Amino acid sequence: MKHTNAEAAPETDKTFLDVVTAHQSGDCISDLSAAIKQVTAAVQLTGRAGKVTLEMLLRPASGGSRATIIFETDIKTKIPKAEAQGSIFFADDDYNLVRDDPNQKKLDLRIAAEKDEELRKATP
Repeated sequence: MKHTNAEAAPETDKTFLDVVTAHQSGDCISDLSAAIKQVTAAVQLTGRAGKVTLEMLLRPASGGSRATIIFETDIKTKIPKAEAQGSIFFADDDYNLVRDDPNQKKLDLRIAAEKDEELRKATP
């Protein structure tokens, strides 16, 4: 339902914010913020989805009145991993993996000296 400017927006129930703010003197909010930043950075780096989960456990206090509730939180992250990069190798006749293709002929490359006579003849 849309509200016009003349109508007041419905009041937001702030129970969640009040409890999480009071829990562990606000450390839960700081830890949750840090987890969000960590996952955000990994999502930007990898281009893959990540996840932050805030699990809240409410249980009765043992030996207390029914009105006494223990509130616990657990923050979990699923950090996306970058795709592993492969390397190219070739198998030689003895099944060893080597970087150079054993079936490709090697070129006899060398560094030409500035005063190399052959180099001068080859350059116009």
